[in-house]
Amino acid sequence: MSDARALVSSLNFCCIDLETTGGNHENDKIFEIGLVRIRNLEITDSLEFRINPEINIPIYVQKLTSTKQKDLKDKPLIEDVIDEILAFIGDDILVAHNAAFDVPFFNSVLTRLGRDKLANRSICTHIMTKHLLPEIQKSNLTYLANLFNIDFKNAHRALSDTVLTAQILIKFLEIFAVKNIKKINQIYYPKNKFEMDRIHLDAKDTSFIEKKLSEISQTNFYYCLSFKGAQGSLTSVIPYHKDLFSLVELKNLFPKDYQKVTIQLQGSLSQALIVFKDYFLNIEKENRDFVLKSLYQKLNYERDLESSYSKFNYVLLPHIIKDHFIILNSKNLSLRSPKIFKAPGQVKKSFHLMSKQRTQKPRKNDELRKIEDLILNSILKHPKKSLRFSKKLSPEDLKNYSKQLGEFLLTHTNDDYPNYHL
Repeated sequence: MSDARALVSSLNFCCIDLETTGGNHENDKIFEIGLVRIRNLEITDSLEFRINPEINIPIYVQKLTSTKQKDLKDKPLIEDVIDEILAFIGDDILVAHNAAFDVPFFNSVLTRLGRDKLANRSICTHIMTKHLLPEIQKSNLTYLANLFNIDFKNAHRALSDTVLTAQILIKFLEIFAVKNIKKINQIYYPKNKFEMDRIHLDAKDTSFIEKKLSEISQTNFYYCLSFKGAQGSLTSVIPYHKDLFSLVELKNLFPKDYQKVTIQLQGSLSQALIVFKDYFLNIEKENRDFVLKSLYQKLNYERDLESSYSKFNYVLLPHIIKDHFIILNSKNLSLRSPKIFKAPGQVKKSFHLMSKQRTQKPRKNDELRKIEDLILNSILKHPKKSLRFSKKLSPEDLKNYSKQLGEFLLTHTNDDYPNYHL
């Protein structure tokens, strides 16, 4: 067993979920609690209580949780089961999918009962999801179950939600182990270190770099490789797909004397090319010109396609995260502040973005214009890999837009990520 796996396996967790009559710590009450114990990266025990809150449960809460007032009439009061709950929790690390609600609410109950507040450390899987999947647009339990292919029924029931929270946490812990976590504190503060779509490699670890390059060359994903020098300066960025460069060709594009390389997954070749364009002016000139020349040769640039650029103003590309997509302004292709949406919930929002009349920013730099021309060429030569729209969208176009987008995402939705990750 590796040191990283031994570290995460040694930790004891207790996942918790509360169903309450509302969010007011002073007046609202718990009517259901679910607890799940994790030992050695496995669920070992669970505990569930339905509790008489002694107050009315709002109708919308009853509908949300499929719990009727009469279901709790003969259930125990919280004070009757609190000792059993506390004994189950023990000294474990507390885990909830919204720890900012569950832990303080439970502590407020303890205070009302004249008990000490919990001293346990806590982790929020909702926040952890945002760190590990930083561009995810929706991270509730139902969506995460769909994303990770976990069977999930009875949403908003305490034990069901708690079991799913535990399953998600175990997946995250496995990822921490693969990414070679060094300290327990990194579990609580995983930002900029354990993202699933990227991996940071030291140039000295040549065997591991070779292993990763061999791995990515056998997948059908798109990537960007970013290289940094001794002072942290960006020395090169290389868009990559197995059909774009052979592994030998890719290695020949590597800059000299780099210190670190970051490999990052992308949702499409166009997205990888845009990342290259975004950082182009920060890259050492010799390296950027070398990569650009290689891209022109590989992508077979066709000048006669340039007249088609003016026919569309927005480009929609699939994101690496399932059911997510990116909207780009075709006159200013950039992912520095990406417009990311999730279908179906944000389809109308994305439509309204494109229906607005916007002043297009001119392309001022000749070198960047060349790269944008290359990207637009690539988009037009592979029309099925993107959606293109004029900005002249009117409200009556929404239905057709929704249909087109749904069909497009059905074809391009990626079911492998994040189960496959870097």
